[in-house]
Amino acid sequence: MEIRVLRLRDWMRRAKCRGSHYDFVPDAESAIGLSGLKAGFCDLCPVRDECLVTALRNGWKGYWGGTLTSERDKLRSLKHRKKCPICKSVNLITADQTQICAACSRSWVIPIAHATDQQGTMTMKEHI
Repeated sequence: MEIRVLRLRDWMRRAKCRGSHYDFVPDAESAIGLSGLKAGFCDLCPVRDECLVTALRNGWKGYWGGTLTSERDKLRSLKHRKKCPICKSVNLITADQTQICAACSRSWVIPIAHATDQQGTMTMKEHI
């Protein structure tokens, strides 16, 4: 088993789970393990969003921001979606280059934005 030492980030100092002995990076993740974690920590945590974003950016494994690694992998694949990859709701709100799930409040970036050029023709523009 590989052990990584994480540099304590500022938001981690305010995390509800700080100081707990819960196994956040188990050998095998499960929905049951996550549900207990979410009820005890994540659903009440003031830094859940920062936790999720940091795990997404760094490709961390384990339970972070109230999600499984597999859920974050789905969120990481940037695209315009017809339903939420986490809760499967079709109630999505699109604003600018972001989509937000109205059911679970997860959000993601839409990589390709539609833009209108000088002649009024729809063009595709890569989001960076």
